[in-house]
Amino acid sequence: MSQKITLLMAAVLAGIVPGQAQAAPAQASGFTQANVVIPGAIVPIDILRFGQIIQPTSAGTLTIAVDSAGSVTITPAGGVTAAGIGILQTGLGRGAGMFELTGSPNRQTTTTLPTSITISNGAQTMTVNNFSANTNGGGKLKLDATGHAQLLVGARLNVGANQASGNYSGTYTITVAFQ
Repeated sequence: MSQKITLLMAAVLAGIVPGQAQAAPAQASGFTQANVVIPGAIVPIDILRFGQIIQPTSAGTLTIAVDSAGSVTITPAGGVTAAGIGILQTGLGRGAGMFELTGSPNRQTTTTLPTSITISNGAQTMTVNNFSANTNGGGKLKLDATGHAQLLVGARLNVGANQASGNYSGTYTITVAFQ
């Protein structure tokens, strides 16, 4: 018994109470970060313009490329012809749609284009499809070091044989997601 008391007294003197574990406090530092970005914005600058064409005798297409010159491709040769599109353009002429994207510098964007739309002149209609943009694969476009990018949109106009004359118009919607 005296040996038990001696051990208990030695433990109490050492600051150890039987049945109680001694834990030393531990501390660590962590790092946190936040990045506030400028909200992304898209501003329409110029409309997608197919211009004036001579009424074709058979169906054809006219495609506006995604370059600032509004390069034109026509098919098939029997429909909308070079002679039919080579007429003097009045007003805004032909060209790709243009949008100004703004946001935080070097920010990546993803653009979603419509599949097709219908433009109309009263009851008369034409289909616009095969939309394209000056984006990399997957619709990606990166803002420059100043937080700006120019988005160009082209498409194909499907013109019917003996399409009724008149001024055709419509709207299309693009979606730009800023990452």
